[in-house]
Amino acid sequence: MVVVRWFIALLAITGVIGGLGYVKFTQVSEAIAQAALIPEHTETTEAFSPKTVKYAPQIQVIGEVIAPEQVELRTEISGRIVQLGFQPGDPVAEDQLLVQMDVSEEIAQLAATEADEKLAAIKFERAKKLRSTGSGSQSTLDNAQALLETAKAQVAQIKSRIQKKTIRAPFAGKTNTSTLSLGQILGANELITQIVGQTDRVWVDFKLPQHHMELGAGAGVTVIGQKGKQITATIIHRDATISTTTRTRTHRAEVFAQHLGMAHGAFVELMVPVARDKDYLSLPVTAVQTDGYGQFVYILHPDEQEGAYRAERRDVSHLFYLGESVLVDQGLTSNELVATNGAFKLAPGVLVYLSSPSDTPQQISSATYQ
Repeated sequence: MVVVRWFIALLAITGVIGGLGYVKFTQVSEAIAQAALIPEHTETTEAFSPKTVKYAPQIQVIGEVIAPEQVELRTEISGRIVQLGFQPGDPVAEDQLLVQMDVSEEIAQLAATEADEKLAAIKFERAKKLRSTGSGSQSTLDNAQALLETAKAQVAQIKSRIQKKTIRAPFAGKTNTSTLSLGQILGANELITQIVGQTDRVWVDFKLPQHHMELGAGAGVTVIGQKGKQITATIIHRDATISTTTRTRTHRAEVFAQHLGMAHGAFVELMVPVARDKDYLSLPVTAVQTDGYGQFVYILHPDEQEGAYRAERRDVSHLFYLGESVLVDQGLTSNELVATNGAFKLAPGVLVYLSSPSDTPQQISSATYQ
């Protein structure tokens, strides 16, 4: 009797479990059937076919504008200013008198030494004639010649002092602002002014790390002038050695002064190529997405449904951003279709429609970036 009761109980439990399972199965089946009636999730984007362009990778460096003619004028010896031949900050002509220091003492000494030179010259000529006739000795002639040479040296020495106290412009240009006045006592090596020549061209000096591409004379670089204006400059020289402290090499480029519009000593930005130009694929910047795994784009593959595409994530690398375009070196081919505006909404495998299905996907025109 006990066994029969347990058997009946087991049948009852099995029936209940079976009934519940059937009910759940029916509910799941109905849910699946209803889900099948819901259309697949889709997204709408724009698309572009990447185009091959040539580009030389560049880096941005800082350069300094150098005037080919520029000099700091300083005193060589001390003296008192008795004449000023320029106004600080004004342009000056070549050989124009700038500062005349007192040379009254030198002029007096010069008159005396020139008189001594004339007398020594007369004595030398007399001794030479006597020697030629046999009346004079060789020692007398040598002594007269030595006295003449000494007198000439003294005259040259005094003239040199006068010249050092007479400061003239070595070339035409514009002077810097300075403070000078008549009667002022100037010591040795004191700054008079700086003159910057008004030349047609100026130099831009910049440094490049030693591991970058060698740029020789004739290579082009881009100088960013006032208001962001880009100007092409030509390298005319580079140092023969690399700095042992910075491991950089100084290069000098030349550019028209009127195009650059910057004064001597100004800092400018340059875009310098660091590798040979090569082929890249150009895309709008909206095509490239970034996450914790790196940068990627979504490639659109045609789907079975007419006018639809499937999104595929594709990692890309070695990118160069140029305004509203980005150049891709690795990860793409030119015959693929890439999602652009709206690509941030996509996920791998999602069904995609183009925003203008009747239009052919646009292309970025081919160009050469330098």
